Formats: sequence, structure tokens, C-alpha cells
Amino acid sequence: MVYLTWSLLNLFFILSFFFFAITLIVKGRKYLKSYSRPFVIFVLIFGSIGFLNSANKRGEVKAKINQRPSKMSVLPVKEGLSTDLSLTLIQDIETGEINQEFSSSNLHGLVLGLKWNHLQVIEKNGVLQVEGWYDWYLMGNRVFTNFETYSITEKNSVLR
Repeated sequence: MVYLTWSLLNLFFILSFFFFAITLIVKGRKYLKSYSRPFVIFVLIFGSIGFLNSANKRGEVKAKINQRPSKMSVLPVKEGLSTDLSLTLIQDIETGEINQEFSSSNLHGLVLGLKWNHLQVIEKNGVLQVEGWYDWYLMGNRVFTNFETYSITEKNSVLR
């Protein structure tokens, strides 16, 4: 529920930014007087900073090739009202060892303002633990980061 609320809050601020920016450009400053001045200033400044920061965040993605025979499993980690977290687990067929380089977890659903960063997968006593952190963004500006560890059993796996 928290993720859904955060996404809807981000959507509200982004739509407010576009509305205020377009109104300011097309009609002028006098048409924004009916709205709360501190709110309009906050949205316009915070939104502009978010857009300026997002231009520098483009990165390269390098393809990786796994040369060893492997088994792939897709495991549900956490299912919520608006978001799901799933693990793509890559294991060596011969040894059963987890390949950290190719295993990953991904966040799906309504994730406006949320970014999941996969760190690692650990196996302890038959229980898999997925570690990573959430970056919480408001209009493109990171405002909070929190580390999470999720535990899952291999019984929930779906082979693909």
C-alpha cells in the first residue's frame, strides 16, 4: 500500500508540474495566482531540478554471456497491491551453485518513483535471501534509500 501511495503522489506532483509549467508559459504568471504560491514554487523548482538531473543518468548496458550450462528459475519474492518483486535465479547445473553475476531481481508494476537495486542472492539452510535496496524518488530527485532483505523458499519456484 505504501508503494501505491508513493506512486500516486509522484503522479500528482508530475502532473502538477506540467500543468503549472504550461500555464506559466502559455498564459503567464497572473493565471497561477489562484493556487497556493509556496506549492507552485516548490513544484516548479523541484520538478525543474529533477528534469535537469535526469539528463545525466543515462548509462551503458553491457551484454553478458554465460559459457557454463545453467538452470534458470523464476521465483516470486514479494507480491503487493501494485508491485511485485521477482528473482531470476541462475544456477550451475553440475554444482548447483548460484551464479551471482547472472542472477537478478526485478520490481514490476506501478513503480513510479521507486527503483529496486539488486545486490545479491544468498542461500542459507535451503532458504534463499535476496538483498538489495529501494531508491525513493520524488519528481526525479532521490529523497530516501532503504536496504531490504527478503527470504524465499525454493518450493515457490516456477521453472521457465
